[in-house]
Amino acid sequence: LTKQDLHCVGVFDANDEVEFYINQFVSGDQSNKLIRFKNQVVNNYVMARGAAAPISETHYGLLQQQLIDVYVNERRGYEVRKRAKVLVRSSLLTVCPDSHRYESQTFEGAGLNISYAISKTYQQVRPFLDKVTLAPIKVHVAPLIRLRRRAMDGPNQWEQSDSYLTDNASYSPKTKMITFLPQSKEYAEKHSSAAPFWEIPMVASHEYGHHVFQSLVKDNISKDEMFYSPGCFESGVANQKHKFTLSTSRAFKKRDNGAKFALGALNEGFADLIAYYALDKDERALTNIDCFEDNREVGSNEFRDGTEKLFSLTGLWELNSSSTSSKTHTCNSLDFQEIHHVGAVFAHNADKLISKVIKNKKIKLKVILNWAQGLAKIHERYKKEKAGDYLFRAIELVYLKALKEAQLSEDELHNRCKDLRDVFTGKFRDSTSCDFLQGEFE
Repeated sequence: LTKQDLHCVGVFDANDEVEFYINQFVSGDQSNKLIRFKNQVVNNYVMARGAAAPISETHYGLLQQQLIDVYVNERRGYEVRKRAKVLVRSSLLTVCPDSHRYESQTFEGAGLNISYAISKTYQQVRPFLDKVTLAPIKVHVAPLIRLRRRAMDGPNQWEQSDSYLTDNASYSPKTKMITFLPQSKEYAEKHSSAAPFWEIPMVASHEYGHHVFQSLVKDNISKDEMFYSPGCFESGVANQKHKFTLSTSRAFKKRDNGAKFALGALNEGFADLIAYYALDKDERALTNIDCFEDNREVGSNEFRDGTEKLFSLTGLWELNSSSTSSKTHTCNSLDFQEIHHVGAVFAHNADKLISKVIKNKKIKLKVILNWAQGLAKIHERYKKEKAGDYLFRAIELVYLKALKEAQLSEDELHNRCKDLRDVFTGKFRDSTSCDFLQGEFE
């Protein structure tokens, strides 16, 4: 990306309604849209106004180098030592009164896109969280993060390889920062409709959803009971090959098959639901985006390969297994040992159950926010369960929250257990109780 405005003359009046044309990917196509950025620019800086603003700073131009030393030991395997060093500090992102249009491959266009989606999500979520403080976040636009790997195999036998992190977005709960990595040339060339992730409103909204989940759930349970992924989206671009291997074969490796993995998947599914309910229909659409379309669309019944989004018997077996499956998966085939895929299955079925009794999108958003607060309360009770059982309780709780929001009678609540059979098809081989729906949870 490049900075379109190298020099600014004048600043925005605090009462100005700021408008810019920016490139945005909606309804499966890129278009140049005139968007109002109400309360999202302070002087010239892309940040929100007000004491409870969602974005405190937007940065660009960061260059960071992560050094990874790998020592090969035949008996113990690989020993990895990692340290990071920031080489060049970032700058606060500015926009200018004289500019009315920002091009696609500019820091301004990227930052405004991110600000728009996050601010809209915040405005939708905030009314339902009167007693919860959502701390302001920081945004980093397309930082250059170089990985320098050095491997030593024997005395003084070093090999070195460099690469850059690209084609993803992530949220850091420690720093309360959302980072959008640069788009790689390989990704842009591979996909005919390859939109940069910052131009897809669902992506920024999803990342802010993680911040909401952190505030409602993670901050209220044990610190070590959450699995986080370094990125939320699969770009469909293979990682650059290196002269040495940093990981062993996936087959037969031990994996987390408990509540920690389940919470990670619920975090991803919750973030998908937040974007689905907070954005307009055309903004949340992922049409024509490979590895996104159908897979991460809450309303889609299937993954791109035709696999139904259900917690099937086979899916639950893979989910609860302590060994890593040796099956080969692509981004378009459902993998029950990958948190984003499991999260997508949860999100689809949570919405399907909520939709049985609630049609209004804003009330659905209220339900999923109430569910997150309820999840934090029941976590201690179920934290030793296997992932599949924990997810069953979580999705049962979603349905309970929806039924109570719809003000169904006690008799109607107790007769709803059968609806979960359509979601957890593999769990109902034998009689399974729905403790929440039977009145055990209040």
